[in-house]
Amino acid sequence: MTATTPANPSVSFVNFLLGIKPLANLARNRARAMMIKRAETIGVPWRDRVATLQTLDWNTDQIENAALSYPDYYRRPFHAYDAGNLSWEAALEVEVAAYSVHAMLHPENPREGDAYLRNSYHEILKAQLPTPPHRILDVGCSVGMSTFTLQDLYPQAEITGLDLSPYFLAVAQYNSEQQQRSVTWHHAAAEQTGLPAGS
Repeated sequence: MTATTPANPSVSFVNFLLGIKPLANLARNRARAMMIKRAETIGVPWRDRVATLQTLDWNTDQIENAALSYPDYYRRPFHAYDAGNLSWEAALEVEVAAYSVHAMLHPENPREGDAYLRNSYHEILKAQLPTPPHRILDVGCSVGMSTFTLQDLYPQAEITGLDLSPYFLAVAQYNSEQQQRSVTWHHAAAEQTGLPAGS
């Protein structure tokens, strides 16, 4: 016997509307404008930060695993980016977007929402570990925000950040250089890291 979930008419209707490209673009642009406004209201200079990053000479040559083949799901539009996470646009905006989205988690001090989120789950993690780890693999590390928080929490640990987007990893590498941090960045899929077992 197979269980099926009845279609929700509201969800079906919204999906139908978002299937109409001009309406989808309008919704995406409005949502984006709201995120930028929220970020800049709490003191995160979204447009200035992205403009500064856009002036740099970006490439993925040093970080990209050219032999890697991307799963179909990763080539689809995601988070309002037509190329999903396989784009410079997504990579250059992910940090400011995180600050904007996570602002709602800390209404008393929205600028600290992202730190509040990361610290909350790191405290849970810390309570579960009998001894501090010597090596940490941050799977789905994006541009390194969680990776750097883990490094602050476990400064003696050897840290590796793994992500499927070479664009995100290039920004992570840049961020680690700017912050003078020692992190190994690894371009791979979480389900097939290419790292030795038990490492």
